[in-house]
Amino acid sequence: MVAEVWDQQDGESAAAFGLFCLFREMHPTLRSLKEVQLVDPSGRSLGMLEKWSFENKWKPRAKAYDAFCDTQRKAQGEQARKVELAKILALGQAMTKLSAEAVEVIPPEKVGPQYLPRIVDIAIKATRMGLGDAPVEKGTVKSFEETIKELNTEVAKA
Repeated sequence: MVAEVWDQQDGESAAAFGLFCLFREMHPTLRSLKEVQLVDPSGRSLGMLEKWSFENKWKPRAKAYDAFCDTQRKAQGEQARKVELAKILALGQAMTKLSAEAVEVIPPEKVGPQYLPRIVDIAIKATRMGLGDAPVEKGTVKSFEETIKELNTEVAKA
C-alpha cells in the first residue's frame, strides 16, 4: 500500500519512479517531460516518458505534491509568525513594566517628558501587535530594541 500519491506506486518501476521524482521536483511552471528527458542519465525517449507519465499519473501526483509542499510552507510561516508575535508581546509587557517602574523609581529630572511617552508608545504598540490586534511590520522587534537602547543611552547621559 502506498502512503502518499507522490510516493512510488504499486507496479511503478524504480526507473519510472526516479524520473517521476525529477518531474515532481521541478518548478510547476517549468515542469515538462522534455525537461526530464534532458536530465535523464539513461537517455530514454520522450515516448517512453510519456507512457510512464500517463500510466503512473505523474501530473496529478506532482500537483498533489505541490499542494502538500504549499501547506507545509504555510504552516511553517504561521509558526514563525506566532513566535514573532510572542516576542513582540513579551517586549510590550516588559516595556509596560519598565514605564511603570520608571515613573516610580527614576527621578523626574532624569526622565524628561520626551522619554516616557516613547516608552509607553512602544509598550502599547508591542502589546497590541503581540496580541494580534495590530499589524506587524517587518523589522518591528529590531526597531523597538534599537529605540530601547537609544532611550537607555539618553537616560544614562541625563
